[in-house]
Amino acid sequence: MPVTASLAAARWSRVALLGSILVPALLFVAVAHFRYGESFKEAQHRAALAAHVVQEHAARVAETNDVLARLALAAVAGLSNEEIAARRTALHQQLKAGTRGLGQLQSLWLWDERGAPLVSSRVAVPPAWLNVADREYFDWARDSAEAREGRWFVSRPLVSRTTGEPFFDFTLRRQDAQGRFQGVLSVSLYPDYFKSFYEEIARGQPGLSIALLRADGAVIARLPAVPLGTALQAESRLLAPMRAGAEKGTLAGTSTIDQVPRQLAFRRVGELPLYVVAAFDDAIVVAAWRREMALLAAFLLPLALGLAAVSWRAARGRGREARAVQALQDEVRQRIRAETALVQAQKLEALGHITGGVAHDFNNLLMVVHTNNQLVRRLLAVGQSPDNALSAIDRAVTTGAQLTRQLLTFARRQPLQVISIRLRDALPPLLSLIQTSVGRPVQVSGNVGADVGCVLADRAELELALINLALNARDAMPQGGRLLVNVTRQAGGQGASPRVAITVSDSGSGIPAELRDRVFEPFFTSKPPGQGTGLGLAQVYGFATQAGGSVQLDSEPGEGTSVTIYLPAADDSVEPPADEPQTLPSLSGTVLLVEDNDEIASALAPLLQQSGARVLRAGDAQAALRELAQPQARVDVVLSDIVMPGALNGLDLALQLQRTHPLLPIVLMTGYTSQLHKALSHGFQVLPKPCSPVALCRALADAAHRHPADVSVQD
Repeated sequence: MPVTASLAAARWSRVALLGSILVPALLFVAVAHFRYGESFKEAQHRAALAAHVVQEHAARVAETNDVLARLALAAVAGLSNEEIAARRTALHQQLKAGTRGLGQLQSLWLWDERGAPLVSSRVAVPPAWLNVADREYFDWARDSAEAREGRWFVSRPLVSRTTGEPFFDFTLRRQDAQGRFQGVLSVSLYPDYFKSFYEEIARGQPGLSIALLRADGAVIARLPAVPLGTALQAESRLLAPMRAGAEKGTLAGTSTIDQVPRQLAFRRVGELPLYVVAAFDDAIVVAAWRREMALLAAFLLPLALGLAAVSWRAARGRGREARAVQALQDEVRQRIRAETALVQAQKLEALGHITGGVAHDFNNLLMVVHTNNQLVRRLLAVGQSPDNALSAIDRAVTTGAQLTRQLLTFARRQPLQVISIRLRDALPPLLSLIQTSVGRPVQVSGNVGADVGCVLADRAELELALINLALNARDAMPQGGRLLVNVTRQAGGQGASPRVAITVSDSGSGIPAELRDRVFEPFFTSKPPGQGTGLGLAQVYGFATQAGGSVQLDSEPGEGTSVTIYLPAADDSVEPPADEPQTLPSLSGTVLLVEDNDEIASALAPLLQQSGARVLRAGDAQAALRELAQPQARVDVVLSDIVMPGALNGLDLALQLQRTHPLLPIVLMTGYTSQLHKALSHGFQVLPKPCSPVALCRALADAAHRHPADVSVQD
């Protein structure tokens, strides 16, 4: 080899050696810089998701307060303060019964125009010395224009003058038909109730802090806890948007309460001067980023050393260099694929744990609300009709149940309720709902082929999937456009079963090619922050997959998008299921209720008793076994939750009773459990939380009919 060529080769070898060190280093710096900014954006997004959950919880409590207030005002409608005082004992019993089982409620009070107590849900005879005329909420109710308009006032945290307990008040002005001040109604709540809920949300999410604030910055409840009377300082960046009445937003800054830098999201609770705030500590975000960069460095360092060794060997033989570089590149590709697969698996596992845990607690809450709603309908026979408020609770239960069903579908913990659906009947009303959802600028039309019969699918998930597709189409057509839902039947080929294709097409902007492979990922969205959750198309994919079908997406930029859901066709001879009857069946016999949640048990027990059954309560599986071991025990059917504390859960209890009491009927309930499919595989009937009282009583009666027992339905 000529000297010039040898020198040139040596120089290029040194350049290659230097590049093998600098390139990975520069790559590491670039990735670290990019991931640093993305980590804080992700923290704000996670805070926004947590704030949404907390806002929904606070809104449900506010709706409950509104219902309680209407019931209390209905009970004293047309009565003077003197007449209310004369009926104090009866009104106390009525308020006490109406507020029983509400863990957030400290008490409900009616005060006269001088601030003296008239009646309370807490005590039958209030102390004569008690007076609240000096309280902030009393002055507001008496003097403010907002109070005369029937608006709620939320107080700062206070200390009870009778019990010493901390509380805060939701307050309404009481006035006569001429608008004259008669006193106030106050609903007192425990701040610790909210703090306990925040602890459940923050479990497994280090660095998450949650707070309930008044619009003026007063802290009502917070995790981590702060002293009573704490408030945001004037320099807080959060005060300005709250005082301006902003609906929601995200911020980054240092808390004026504990001087900790955080990424936060806030949301207003309805029309109330009340906000929820969720935030992640910057230190936790940075620590997670550092761990990620440490893993990246551990990956890049061997790569850099390998490249340096290859470059050093380059001067000794180009052939060996080529082979070594090729081998190294293959190794890099394999490592990247392995790392990508590992990260994806970890993301999906974390998603399953988070959504499953939230769904369990949320469904327990929904079960309490739903069952108490049915009890109120039967117990409240006097005063104004509460149907409007109860219908609002029903809608909240339905919305919450659909949300948890969607989250559980992503976590693979929720079995679909597959039924036969006749699309020719189901599509027209759904198109009307879609038209209302997308607005007038979008023209919605649909067509069902003449040969299309029924499909096998979960009706709620199918409707939700089509609505999600319609909302995505609306966002792609900000100036309006056309949306077509076309349903056709496809014959199966080569032994395959026939299927039905539901195609949702729009005339929107289309999807770029680089995003099409990611649109079905949970939480992936190309929309600006705060305008999309990334759950819509993921729900469509999860629904179609679990229903035994598939999804196909066709889109070109500027030419619109078509999403086709393929579902198994049903035998047209099978009639779709009839609607559930609304008459509550009657029961007889003894039901052993095994439930660790006192609120759920206190709602279920009177419901079953009203249906005619005798109810025995056990707080866990061990207590249930002790009850059944009594010589005089006479139990006709067991109703048990699956998720319970202790050595045995509800499924373990059912399996043991299957061996020791083979003729004893067993019905299980759950809001979420990883053992759901195991329970179904053993032949147990599993009811979802929440479920309607009609479905619950019907399931108990049906279970009893399959074995010799005294529980029976009486038509």
